[in-house]
Amino acid sequence: MDKEYFKSISLLDFMLHLGAEMKGKDRKGFWFLAPYRSERKASLHIGYNNLWYDYG
Repeated sequence: MDKEYFKSISLLDFMLHLGAEMKGKDRKGFWFLAPYRSERKASLHIGYNNLWYDYG
């Protein structure tokens, strides 16, 4: 496996495969609860461009 293989994986599909529940959607992407901490409000954003950012 190389860098290009990992870049081709959809982060949205990966999160859904892990069983993460999508909490919302906006014009730039999707919101999830961060799987590595306890939270009530979604802070993990995955953009349509397959980039993620944790606002938590």
